[in-house]
Amino acid sequence: MPTLNYAGATSFSAGVNSGVRPELIAEAAYYSGVNVVCRSGGLATRPDFTPLDLPLPAEFAAGRFQGAAWYQAPGQGLLAFVVSGKLYLLNPDSRELHSLWQAVGVLCQTVHRCHFCQAGPYLIVQDGVSPAVIQ
Repeated sequence: MPTLNYAGATSFSAGVNSGVRPELIAEAAYYSGVNVVCRSGGLATRPDFTPLDLPLPAEFAAGRFQGAAWYQAPGQGLLAFVVSGKLYLLNPDSRELHSLWQAVGVLCQTVHRCHFCQAGPYLIVQDGVSPAVIQ
């Protein structure tokens, strides 16, 4: 059985390294951290989540969530998601919700998961049944 050694540390500037055995990591590194962030060489607990008051339609509560992904659109970051076959884009900064399903049609409402991919400036959404949506 290995001997456990305990020591203090003044810096974790090398960050986390769980790719090697713990006894082989650098002096300023740590093997694993749960719910921690490493900023400027110091460890701290992860900051709280900030709830957003978003303009989501009432149908979301009863709808089937089928997936979401971050989409880096030209000039802005958007959250793309599908609920009950309907594709939406949400700008978390301005809280604007764009309903794309009215323009591109409704995807399959019964699949459990939709798949998202970014190809250059384009967002591609597939449900495995309907033709892919390219935005």
